[in-house]
Amino acid sequence: METCETSESTYNEYDMTDEDNAMLTGHDLHDDVDSAIETTPSTDPDGFLSVQNGNKKRYTHHHHPSSLMSESTYGEYEPEEERFEDFGEADDVGDDDIPESDMTESATEEDQPEQHPDLPPPTPPPMNGHSDDEGWYGSNRYFRIMCPPRRMSSKAVGSHLLGRHNHLLHSTSIELGEDEADRTEDELANKVHKLQSQVSELEEDHLYKNEQEVRLRNENAALQERINLLEEQLRDVEVKAQENLEEERRQHREAMAKQERDLRDDIDLLSNRATMLEEENSRLKEDIPRYKSTIERLKEDKTAMQEHLEETNQLREETSQEHRELEQRARLDRQQYEDERLANHMLIEEMNKELEDLRTYKVDNERLTKSRSPSFLDMPSRYNELEREIRKLKEENRGLRDANEDLNVQLLNHSFQEGKTLLNGPSSSLASELDTASKDEVVEALREQQEMNARMREYIDRILMNVLEHNPAILELSSSSA
Repeated sequence: METCETSESTYNEYDMTDEDNAMLTGHDLHDDVDSAIETTPSTDPDGFLSVQNGNKKRYTHHHHPSSLMSESTYGEYEPEEERFEDFGEADDVGDDDIPESDMTESATEEDQPEQHPDLPPPTPPPMNGHSDDEGWYGSNRYFRIMCPPRRMSSKAVGSHLLGRHNHLLHSTSIELGEDEADRTEDELANKVHKLQSQVSELEEDHLYKNEQEVRLRNENAALQERINLLEEQLRDVEVKAQENLEEERRQHREAMAKQERDLRDDIDLLSNRATMLEEENSRLKEDIPRYKSTIERLKEDKTAMQEHLEETNQLREETSQEHRELEQRARLDRQQYEDERLANHMLIEEMNKELEDLRTYKVDNERLTKSRSPSFLDMPSRYNELEREIRKLKEENRGLRDANEDLNVQLLNHSFQEGKTLLNGPSSSLASELDTASKDEVVEALREQQEMNARMREYIDRILMNVLEHNPAILELSSSSA
């Protein structure tokens, strides 16, 4: 059966270095050589090389060298697989290239193997000439060759194989006889040639495996470098992640501590506020009776104020009525004053006429008196007396005129102020004054006004009587000027 895959045991075999191969024991190396020589190869009809070795049978394909590399490290054989050691470069060695002396010497050296201190002494071959599994061929496993501290060359391998071949040829000739010696020798030569070709294939395969091993080692080194780099990156990432984790933990602890502080501050603030609210609530509960008493007192005050307001409104109505009555009386008094003034004016005119008549009469009397009395001694004194009386009357008339002008000015000012008050609004009106003033004040002001009007009327009457008595001409001048 053809195969292009190399078994894991072959990789394990060729992964060893030269030093590892040099340290192989002679037991392992000689087992491979003995197993290669002691077997009797034969060709199957399918093209495989069949080799008998005791009760085991190996098959080796001739088309690809990789089929010969499936044997394990210590000479265990699997079906359809075979393992060969790499013995260095192989030189084609045939039966014709090796001298007879070398063959004899190799056979002699093979017949006398070196004794290993750890191995039992070799058992001599039996003399009965049979070749069963327990016979001489099976006892050859006790013949060992010490492995040198280096790899064997292909010449040494060929010499060794040729020596074994000569030994087998000699043994076979003893057992089989002289008739079969030639045929066995030819077969063994063919087998040796095949083995040499297999060794060459193994060398080529070994070179290929070496190249593959170098490539794999390079890839392994690159992968190892990449692994180291990735491990360093992983360590850096782990360190950075650990630092970030520690930083996040620190920040988290700080945030938690800050939140706890804020929470404690909020709790303290709310506790203080709750305490203040409880105190205020207690204080308000204590103030509730006082507020209730205050409310009751305010209600009583409100009731009293409402009653007082009603009384005040009633008093205002009464005062307004009295004010209207006083206005009516003042209007009547003013009308009466105008009527009296007109009457006085008419009286003054009449008195002026009478005064003119009296002057005329006086002049006539004086003229008559002059004509009648011869003496004019009393005339100067009488004239002086009249002059003094006239001056006195003129002064009184001037004073009355000034007083009249002052009264007229006051009247005009009063009228002007009343008009201005009416124009400015109801704030300073008589009604507002009455609203702001009390009843007693209004009555007192009305009484004072009435007394003032009475005194003014008496004063005017006296002035008029004096004028009429002493100097009616003043009234005439006043009337003419008016």
